[in-house]
Amino acid sequence: MGIEAEKEKLAAEQARVQAEDDLKSLSGKLEVLEKEKAEEAERWKNRESELEGEIQARADKAEASLAELEKSQDEVVRIAEDSVMATERALKDQISLLLPGFDVSQLGAFKAIVDGNIVDLPE
Repeated sequence: MGIEAEKEKLAAEQARVQAEDDLKSLSGKLEVLEKEKAEEAERWKNRESELEGEIQARADKAEASLAELEKSQDEVVRIAEDSVMATERALKDQISLLLPGFDVSQLGAFKAIVDGNIVDLPE
């Protein structure tokens, strides 16, 4: 073998060794990237679980608030009805005092005059 052939063989061997080193380096970088990708996927999965928990907590809180509002509304309606009925009784008592013997049984807070007649209001 001549010197030129030896130089070519040596250059080829150096290129092969360099290619192997580059391959090892790239393989290492690939492993790091795959590990980072897996870690990032795990972080997103954890964040998703956290958000689902937060959403559920907010939904539970909203449902509890709604239940409280409905309870409060029922109480307000009951108080309003009681007030209307108390006012109706007081007015009937006053009319009975001013007009003894007057029939107040047809009078009521939930009645209206329609075509000259006292009728119940539609519910």
